[in-house]
This record gives sequence, structure tokens and C-alpha cells, in this order.
Amino acid sequence: MKYYRILLGLIFTSMVYDANADFSGWNGEDWSLHGRLRQGVSLLYDLEEEGGVTGPSNTTAELKFSYRPNSSWTFIANAWYRADLSASIGDDFDTGQGLQDPTSPGFNGRLPFRLNTTSCAGTLADPFCSDLDGIRRFDDIDEVLRELSIKYRDPKSRYTVKVGKFQRGWGQSDGLRLLDILNAQDLRERFAFRDSDELRIPAWMASVDFNFNRLGIAAPFEALGMKRPTLEFNITPESTHSQFVINNPTPSSLTAGGIYGLPFPELKDPVSGYGLVGIGANLTDKTPEDFGFEDAEYSMRFRFDALGGEVTVNAFYGMQDLPLVEFTGANVVAGSALNNEALATVVPLDLANATGAIHAPGGYLSWLRSVAAGSPIAFPLSNGGVAPLSAISAGALTNCIDPVFGGAERDIPCSVNANFNLDYEHRQKVLGFSFGRDMAEFEFGPKDVSPTLRLEMAYEFNKPFNRSVAADPFVPGATVSGSNALVIAPSLAYTESDVLSTMIGFDYALWIPGWDTQMKSIFTSFQFFNFHTFDADDGLLQQAPYGFDTVSKDAQFVTFLWNMPVMHESLVFEGLFIRDVDNHGTFYRQRVDFQFFGSNLRPRLEWITYSGNKGQNAPIGILDQSDSIEFSLTYQF
Repeated sequence: MKYYRILLGLIFTSMVYDANADFSGWNGEDWSLHGRLRQGVSLLYDLEEEGGVTGPSNTTAELKFSYRPNSSWTFIANAWYRADLSASIGDDFDTGQGLQDPTSPGFNGRLPFRLNTTSCAGTLADPFCSDLDGIRRFDDIDEVLRELSIKYRDPKSRYTVKVGKFQRGWGQSDGLRLLDILNAQDLRERFAFRDSDELRIPAWMASVDFNFNRLGIAAPFEALGMKRPTLEFNITPESTHSQFVINNPTPSSLTAGGIYGLPFPELKDPVSGYGLVGIGANLTDKTPEDFGFEDAEYSMRFRFDALGGEVTVNAFYGMQDLPLVEFTGANVVAGSALNNEALATVVPLDLANATGAIHAPGGYLSWLRSVAAGSPIAFPLSNGGVAPLSAISAGALTNCIDPVFGGAERDIPCSVNANFNLDYEHRQKVLGFSFGRDMAEFEFGPKDVSPTLRLEMAYEFNKPFNRSVAADPFVPGATVSGSNALVIAPSLAYTESDVLSTMIGFDYALWIPGWDTQMKSIFTSFQFFNFHTFDADDGLLQQAPYGFDTVSKDAQFVTFLWNMPVMHESLVFEGLFIRDVDNHGTFYRQRVDFQFFGSNLRPRLEWITYSGNKGQNAPIGILDQSDSIEFSLTYQF
């Protein structure tokens, strides 16, 4: 029996154990076993020409076992099983983000790319689709094991050592990450808009915490005003990166993440304004070694009390958890006009030949721009002409015709797949600090409540970026931009810039004047973020391959969180607002928790809406069509 079936069986057993009374799990003198079973169902209501359709249905089953034989030792084993039932949306659900349509004016239309279909033929008549009409399970052992750790606490509380697979959170900010970077994120289910503890991907690591007071070495620090100093050191030999899915319609590299899959970019030549017709993309992860010390991550946090609050100084030396895009060459697909390598003869081109075939005078971009200037679209080889994809084959195939227009009998349809690595082998180097303080001297409101001030700053050194504008590899002094800046040698496509990220936030327990029956305060939290990229003027891509927007010199976000319990905390309203100031993107999430049914049953209604430039403006605009309403029921014990 698989482990996820065991999880489900144990949880259902607990439900049967006492269905009519609150059940708080199994607890012994030195151990406990708790868990939850969650099932959701959602409605997508913002799809173009679709109306309301059934969306993903999330299932979560989790068990957590802890054993503490004495005050020094703690053992924790935590496993969870997750799945998303991608409901049948129908054959007309089109992301609008397929390959460039060779029959459209300027090749600027997009071929259909349908997700979650009831059938997917994969033929010439139905080439671009993904049959995700089933349960997508996150059931690899690395995904199921959420924590397996042993912690030892010195009897005199001088130090604590924790070893195993677990997660740690840093920083003061909510919603957007500055210092909370020890763990990569799982973006496959609801992108980055879930609770942070469910977003983080646990990693195998070792952590040591030192209490300077207990060790007897606090005096020099306290003399400098640093009270109660502690030091945390972490080493993570397991290399992990954030998990996401790109909705890639290229048949030889087909991936689809449903409504929360990241968009396949529009491939366009900015000079001619024409789409890069006939070109797909093969995407391959390029990652550090899975486990070892050469690519290990090291982090440290020094924490102390000062200025009436808590201060942390943080340092992180790890790996980037989001990729750069690295062009490695191309495959000429001879025999398929729709990029299907399984139905064709594949002729590989190395980096130099592929770059030349695209950028060199007389190559693919030259042909595309000549068409935009009014030249005939195709010259069948039987008439002695040159077809567009004949040039990109660099002479390997001289009888290729373009994806639309035929020629003599000896001419064959062709297409080209550019080969890209998603490169995670770059270091991330960050220094930062955080500060939190109760502003007791500024009491106000009906009950004289003081706000809490939160500050956070992170300085990243030499953050790597793909260029939005790069040097033309064949014309001295000229540049290439947009999609064209990716299909060049990595040495020209990469650059680096320091990035300074700052956050200032205020929390306040709000009491409404005149609301005499208000029993609990309304928690409110306001945050302002600024991300300053020092070399943004050099032309940097926000996040290739799914975000082709350029990086702003100063990117600003505003967030507001509120939580209001009413009816003796039996009904809890919570809202989260995020505004991308520069890209005019807006996210709002409204939750309503119903707590009328004891401590075990937790119904929840959740509404999420995104507003932005469709398919652009990461991270909000790319999910513009993902608005949803979800109802979920959680049984916890």
C-alpha cells in the first residue's frame, strides 16, 4: 500500500473514532499525533468565452507525529499528500498562449493551446493540447515528506542543534519575500498566493542556535546595547529550487500546469513587429548537484534586542531558486510544420550554427524583416527560391519549406525548436536586517492601542538577469532585444546587478468607534515595498522565460491585510490586498472561515481575483484569467 493511502486511512480512522465530539488527536505522555484532511472545489469565472467552469479541486492529507522523551530531545515526522483534480473544462479552453500562428497577419496570432481537455489527439488536426483531465498527484517521496527532524537542546539552554528535513522562516514581511529565502517555493498549485508555510519547500539541513547569555559571552554585546543576543547558523547541503510549470505547447517539450501554469511567452521580433513563426522551445532544467557541499547553502542570523524592539542581522550564501534562460542550440524538425519532433527527422544545430542561422545577414530574422517590408512570404525551392526555414537549417537541410506554403513534391514542411536550459547554477548572496518594535509612545483609537513598526532590508550582490537588450553578435554596435535577446550566446545574454529590497510595515489592532458590541479587535497590517535594481537601465528581463517585461529601476508594491473575527470568533473574515504600483496589477484574496462546528471541522470560502496585463507583468498580470471562488472543508485533529 502506498504511503498516501496510509495517510488517508489514518485520518479517516480518526474521524470515525469520535464523529460527534471534538477530537484533539492522539496524545501520550511524551508523544502526539495530529493531522488534517482537506478537500476543496473551485469555480473559475474569468476565462475568455467560457463563463463559469469548474476549476482545480485541491486535496490535502497530513499527519504530524512528535516524540519528546525529555526536555532535551525532540523527534518530528510530518508527511502530507497533495493532489489537484483538474476538472473537465472542455475542448474550447484555450490559454491564448500557443506558438505563433503562421496563417495570421504578421504571424502575430497564437495557435490554440488547450488545457484540461477531455481528449487530446496530438495529431495535425489537434496538435497543441494537454489532457490534464485527471488527478495531478504530488506524491514523490521528497514531496510527501514535509519534516523529518531530530532536535537536541542543551540542558542548560546554551545551544540547540536540529538536523533533518524541515523549513525555517526569516524576516518581518508578509506576502512578498525579502529575507525569507532559506527555502525555495512551490508555485505549482496557487502560485505565490498561499500561506508561507505551505509555499516553502523543506530541505535537508542542519541548524545550530547559540544563546550568548547562557554561554556566558553576552557581556561585550550588551555593552554595545545588544541585549539577549543569539546566533543561528544553518547549512543546507541539499540543493533545491522553486517548483513551477510553464504551459509550453511545443510537442517535444510539452508541459502544462493548468490555470496556474506560467504562460508561454509571445515570440516576436521587435524590429519587424512580426511573430517568430515556426519556432518552438525545448526547455531543460540545469541544476546543481542534488546533495553535496560544493553547491551547499550557508546562512546566519544574529538576533538581539535594541532600541525597544528586536533586531536581526542576516546573511545568506546559497543558490538562485529561479532560473536564467540559456540558449544552447536548436533542432531543425524536418517533416513537421508544427514542431513535433516525434513525427519528423531531427537535425541538431550547435550554439554557433543556430545563432548564425537566426541572426546572421540572410538568416531567419533577415527573411522575417523582408516579409514585413513587403517581400513575398515563400519561395518554393522547386522554383529556385529560398524558404524561411531553409536558412535556419544552416545548410543541413536544403529542401525545407515554411510551415504554411508548400512547394514541389520534393519540398518538405519544417519547423525549428530552440533549445534552452533553465539555469539554476548561479549563486545568491544576500545581507540584510529586520526590526520590529511596539510603538507604545503612539497610542490612539477608542482603546488607546499602539501600532507595531516592522522594517526589513535585503541587499543582494550580483543578482543575475537575462538581458532585454543585448549586443548583436554579427553587427558591431547594434543591439537585439525582446525574444531575440534570448537566442544568443549566454555570454551576451546574461548580466548582473545589485538589488536593494526594503519594506516598512505597520500593524494595528483596530477598534471601530461606535461599535459597542465589538468583542475582538480587527488586526490590520499595511506594508510598502521598494525593489531598487541599480543597473536596471542596462536593459534587464524581469523573469525569463515567462516574464518578458523589463525591470524597473524602482519597483514598488503595497499590501494590506486585515482579519476580523465576529460572533464569538465563530466567523472570521480575512482579506489580503496586493498592488503592483509600477505594472498596475492588483491581487485580492478574501477568506471566510466558519468555526461553528467545534475544533475539528473548518469550512472555508475563498475568493481570489487578479487584475493586470494578460500574460505579462509578473507576478500578478500573468494570472489575469485565474480568478476563482473555492469552497473547502478541513477536518483537523
